Amino acid sequence: MTFSLHSRPRIILLGLIAGLVVVRMVAGQFGGGEEAGVPSGDPLASAQAQAEPEGEPEEQTDQTEQTEPSPDRRSDPGAFTEEEVQVLTELQERREALEAKRERRKKTEERLEILREKVAEDLDRLERYRDQIRTTLNKEEELRTEKMDHLVNVYSNMDPQKAAERIDRMDRETAVKLLSRMKGEAAGRILSFVEPDKANEISQDMTGMIDDIQ
Repeated sequence: MTFSLHSRPRIILLGLIAGLVVVRMVAGQFGGGEEAGVPSGDPLASAQAQAEPEGEPEEQTDQTEQTEPSPDRRSDPGAFTEEEVQVLTELQERREALEAKRERRKKTEERLEILREKVAEDLDRLERYRDQIRTTLNKEEELRTEKMDHLVNVYSNMDPQKAAERIDRMDRETAVKLLSRMKGEAAGRILSFVEPDKANEISQDMTGMIDDIQ
C-alpha cells in the first residue's frame, strides 16, 4: 500500500488521536480520569490545550501583586503625630494628677474621721467628768448646808456672850451666813456681845442679803 505526500499529515493526526484514546482508556481502568491529568472531551482539543503554554495564571499573579495595596502609615494604629502624642501625654498627666488628688482627699477624709471620733470620745469623757463634778459639788453643798444648820442650832441654844466670843474669831462671811439663818431674836442677842465694828459690818452684810432677796 502506498500513501501520497498529502495524506501523511492526516495519518499522523489520526495516530495521535488514537494514541490519546488508548491512553484515556488505560487511565480510566486505573481510576485516573481527570484527576490523573488526562482531560475529558474532544481528544484533539485536549491535545491542543496541552500544547498551549500556561501563561495566563502568571499574568494573574503579576496583576495580583501589582494591585496589592501598599502599607499606609495612617492605617497603623500605633502611629501618632507629634501633636497627638503631646495631647495624649497631657491627658495622662492630668489623669495621674486627678488620681493623686483623689488619694490625698481620701487620706484627709480618713484623718478627719479619726479626729471626729477622738473629739466625740473626748466630749463624752468631759461630759462624764462634768456630771461627776456636779454631783460632787451638790454633795458638798448638802454637807455644808447640813453643817450650817447644825451650827445654827448650836449657836441659837448657846449663851449669847459665849456665842459672840466665837463669832468674833470667825470670818465675816461665815458669821453672816450663820446669823442670817438664825431667828432674829437669837441673832440680835449674840450681836449685842460681838465687837462693835465687826457687829456693824455683819449687820450691813445681812441687810444687803435681804435687799438682794427682795
